[in-house]
This record gives sequence, structure tokens and C-alpha cells, in this order.
Amino acid sequence: MIFGYLYGKGLIKNGSKIFYFWCWLAKQRGYQLYLIPMHIVKGYYYGYSTKQIYYFIKGIIEKKLYKERLK
Repeated sequence: MIFGYLYGKGLIKNGSKIFYFWCWLAKQRGYQLYLIPMHIVKGYYYGYSTKQIYYFIKGIIEKKLYKERLK
């Protein structure tokens, strides 16, 4: 979460070592599961339906892409 904030503020540049570390970290399963509560809160904040949030989280857990999350 902190890396996204720093990237948004321009403190992390594309191609830097910290950027590559962030990309590696984002691909790790534990990190993805760790961010699920943040995705739930952001989903409600931005007005996504409960069904969309459910299928997005289910996709993270099961490593699948569900078309229902886009409806």
C-alpha cells in the first residue's frame, strides 16, 4: 500500500530497484491476500456492487478471472 502511495506521488520511478521490488512483491501470493481488506474498502468507496467485489476477491483467492466481476 505504501509503495502505491509513493509511486503516485512520483517518489518511485519506473525502472528503479524499488519499483522492481514492488512489482515482484505484487506477484507474491501472500501480499495479494494481505491486500484483500483494502480492496473491499476501496470497492465500497468507489461504489462497486457487492457482487463485483465478491467475484474480484474470489478471483484473487482462486487465481481466476471471473466475467461476473465486470457486470
